[in-house]
Amino acid sequence: MLMEGYLAVAGFVTVAAVTPGPNNLILLGASAEGGFRAALAPMGGVLAGTLGLLVLSDIGLGYLLVSRPWLQRLLSVAGSSYLLLLGLKMIGAALVARAEASGSPKRVLPRTALGVALFQWLNPKSWIAVLTATAATAGGEPSRDPDWRLYALFLVIPLAAMTVWVLAGSAIHGQLAQEHRRRWFDATMGILLVLSAFLLLI
Repeated sequence: MLMEGYLAVAGFVTVAAVTPGPNNLILLGASAEGGFRAALAPMGGVLAGTLGLLVLSDIGLGYLLVSRPWLQRLLSVAGSSYLLLLGLKMIGAALVARAEASGSPKRVLPRTALGVALFQWLNPKSWIAVLTATAATAGGEPSRDPDWRLYALFLVIPLAAMTVWVLAGSAIHGQLAQEHRRRWFDATMGILLVLSAFLLLI
């Protein structure tokens, strides 16, 4: 593949990685709650999960989904519905905590490295990024040899983008000590997750 093609893929991956989405909301929430260190595990989970999807897409799963648009659409609807459910649960948990004066809302989104890695399987944004990149670099055909340059793009660019979100969360870490602020923050996160789910369905 020509370097121009990789530059185009790099631009797409950058936009996908830096814009608001489920992964960045997880990182924002983790760092806002516990500081930079608290976000290291979910950062590792995002990278491991996304690279896992990239491997599967590279060896044939991507070709299967691209060649069957209905299957790709089904995956998108299922993933977006899951995100919608999580967003509504976050909003509900924040409202219940406020009504019951029970302190912080219950955590809804995964925070462990394994949980976040597995979460990528139902994250439509991750699938869209992976399928688009593999289709652009290999024409959607299964590959016998790993495209290490593509793997590097999915490692370096998301890592830089996630660091920006984690730093933003760390900056407001001390502001969430008061419970009412924490509830408003979690409710806002839930609303953003619901919006992300709807946008991914368009």
